[in-house]
Amino acid sequence: MLARYGNIALLKKLVEKGIKPTSDALLFVAQGSRRESNTLETYKYLVEEVKIKATAQNKAGQNVLHFLAGKPNQAEIIKYFLGKGVDVNKADKEGNTPVMVAAAARETAVLEFFLPSVKNINAQNLKGESALTFAVRNGTPEAVNLLLTKGADVNVKDKDGNNLGVYLVQSYRPAGREKVATDPFDAKAKLLQDKGLNLAAPQKDGNTLYHLAITKNDVSLLKKITDLKVDINAKNKDGLTALHRAAMTSKDDAILKYLVSAGAKKDISTEFDETAYALAKENELLTKNNVSVEFLK
Repeated sequence: MLARYGNIALLKKLVEKGIKPTSDALLFVAQGSRRESNTLETYKYLVEEVKIKATAQNKAGQNVLHFLAGKPNQAEIIKYFLGKGVDVNKADKEGNTPVMVAAAARETAVLEFFLPSVKNINAQNLKGESALTFAVRNGTPEAVNLLLTKGADVNVKDKDGNNLGVYLVQSYRPAGREKVATDPFDAKAKLLQDKGLNLAAPQKDGNTLYHLAITKNDVSLLKKITDLKVDINAKNKDGLTALHRAAMTSKDDAILKYLVSAGAKKDISTEFDETAYALAKENELLTKNNVSVEFLK
């Protein structure tokens, strides 16, 4: 536990008592605590004095960069480990690389350090996710742009056949109190479209971005998808339109009313000859909340 939090004084006392930290200590220090990061001095002590290999890996196949890449203000420490030969391309047992971790970070400094050493910008993990996938889902528009300019494949698909549109929807966060010049969702969408990704195209299972956005229960997101010219009446492989899905899962009428106002057809039936009205009448959440669905007739 002492090694986990990187208290260099305590580490030195352990060594003085003949208790030499194992290679795992370096990775524990890199992992750190939730509130604090450790100093370059601590890492240098473990590598240069205790003689732990800078390239040490844990049982999951992760090296020190897997832990440092997603943390803020680690530039100096990361440069140190790059100089010690730690591999930014090292895939752990899940196929995740430090580059992928950096792509999902809230700043792009580490990703910029890594890019000159990247061997395959389009490497994918076991789920079929690339660094660009990570950037679209959790990173910044700047990270998305950096990867695209370096040749990241905008048409990458995961093992389930989903394109980056799925991860774009996952990335959506409601607007906070602070106003931003450009919404991250909009910025990412434009970058992807400019590189040729068709965000209006359905996924392998037939779901459109409308279908995927229903679970967010946010009209603002649906408005953004309307701007992307997605077919609001498309059916997925289960024979459901976005309106059908909303009728089955909504807690109130906001999403339903928006979809109708945006052009969702109320008379389309499922494979079981059910309309959105019929599905909404069976929705216990709507019934419990005394929501009238007569507007769906």
